Amino acid sequence: MPFTVDLCTEPDFDRLFTIISTTFADTQPIVDAFIPQHATPAGHIYGRDSLLISHKTDPDVRFVKATDSASGHIAGIAKWLVLHEDPHFEVLHLGGERAEGLRDDEEREFVRELLGQYFVTRAGVVRECGGKLVVLDILAVDPAYQGRGAGSMLVQWGLGLADELGFDSVVESSVNGRAVYAKHGFRLVKPMEFDFSEKFASRQKPNIFFLRRPARRNGDD
Repeated sequence: MPFTVDLCTEPDFDRLFTIISTTFADTQPIVDAFIPQHATPAGHIYGRDSLLISHKTDPDVRFVKATDSASGHIAGIAKWLVLHEDPHFEVLHLGGERAEGLRDDEEREFVRELLGQYFVTRAGVVRECGGKLVVLDILAVDPAYQGRGAGSMLVQWGLGLADELGFDSVVESSVNGRAVYAKHGFRLVKPMEFDFSEKFASRQKPNIFFLRRPARRNGDD
């Protein structure tokens, strides 16, 4: 097998953030909302440390890595959320990035508006499922390893856990990711809609699709 899949450890996070930043570059405004100026040294440190804090403090989070068996290099990363109760999604607390000079006040205002709309669909499904849900929050594969199965292995890791628990799974997908997720049983719920205020009406809107996969229990195809 060309890749092995394991839970991440603390020394992995610098490489994990590099993969995320390289994979998404500037393709989606939602990426910049979560990880401001991720291609800069200050943004890299801030983003890496944010992931590491989540890893250390959030019991719902599972960071998973796909490692190239031949070279030992980490090829891809997934962040899964395993929810057992409604976490009451709220807009991220935005403060640290201001202190680091990564966002000004207007940009912080825009990000609050963007993420407030981004979480609406996910929060609705969480409530519908009584809080019991598995969420693929991040999937990123180093461009040098794309198309070789690392992403599928990372997806399957989380879906195996979801099926074991009997939970549905969801993911917010880009256009490019839809075909990959469809192979694993995800189906389109709806395109995500964003309606910015007049102040931010000219801003680029994310092109994202909300997908859901029912839990597969014994005897299901």
